[in-house]
Amino acid sequence: MTIVSALLLALPFAALPAQDRVVRTDGSTVSGRLVSAGLDQVVLQGGDGSVEIPAGEVLEVRPGPTDPQVERAFSALEANDFDMAVNLLDAAGAAAGDDPAWLKPWLELQKGLALLAWARTDPGRSADAVRALGEWADAHPDLWWYPEARLAQARASVLAGDTDGAVALLKALSDLAFEKGLPKSLEAEINLERSRAFLEAGQTEVAEARLRDLAGRLPATDLPRGVRSRLLRIRDQAQILLGEAVERKGGPDAAATYWQGLLDDPQTHVDVRAAALLGLARGERAAGQLRSAQMRLGHVVAELPAAADVMARALWELGDVTAELGDHPTAARRYWQRLVDRYPGTPWAAKARARLEE
Repeated sequence: MTIVSALLLALPFAALPAQDRVVRTDGSTVSGRLVSAGLDQVVLQGGDGSVEIPAGEVLEVRPGPTDPQVERAFSALEANDFDMAVNLLDAAGAAAGDDPAWLKPWLELQKGLALLAWARTDPGRSADAVRALGEWADAHPDLWWYPEARLAQARASVLAGDTDGAVALLKALSDLAFEKGLPKSLEAEINLERSRAFLEAGQTEVAEARLRDLAGRLPATDLPRGVRSRLLRIRDQAQILLGEAVERKGGPDAAATYWQGLLDDPQTHVDVRAAALLGLARGERAAGQLRSAQMRLGHVVAELPAAADVMARALWELGDVTAELGDHPTAARRYWQRLVDRYPGTPWAAKARARLEE
């Protein structure tokens, strides 16, 4: 299943392929015309006939281009014009026919995911996202995208402050994934989101225990290549969240040993390495070592090609410590403006916009 991630990102709004495509758990791709996508099997029609793939062997189902209006919606979403994206997807879903049968529900799901992306920068939209995604999942419990919808609904619920609701959704989804024999990467993704929900609810020790399990477990080498690759990325996210849990429980000093251990490991992924440097910078800042923290954050921004959420946080914190240093050696606004320009769809950009408007 696709990773819908925070870190969302991972929403399927990039330029779509020329044909419908299915990514299998072994990493291979099958292209053709998508006939049906259920939680039992996915069916494609290709030049050599029909291909039936058990859902447990499917990582992604990627519909190809539909019509110009939908492409405009995706473009609007990439430009963070959420209102236009939602309206265009709403209209496209309303106009879609029943052939293929999966198209209308898929477009309606994209609207719900667009609302979730909007809620990440404007939490006031989270209730709309919860409602849209919940209604979609209730109406389409047998479609292949059902787990993606429930994961997204859980994320929206956390943004809306309903962590208990999110945990309940994720528990039910975990049971379904086991019952249907869906890929192990989905189970790990659900566990990651449950940990995130516990962390946001202030249940730090529960979150930490779950995250230690996820962060410390290397995927088995005999797993299908596509599943193992996803499990490794989920492990990276768990390592970052675990550091946050340790920091929330004991403060930046308590987390310093953990962050330094990640930096000392040459196998640590660049996203985790960047997050560890941010954690150490927060410790230096708490100790009053502002210039040292600023230089460490500057190194992340200038040298590490990390993921958008990590880089956005680095720019936010670099601007914040620079402001505390009296805009020395340059104005903090420069970093916040760069954040808004480069990573406009992140929660950190929303914070930067507020500071720029002061």
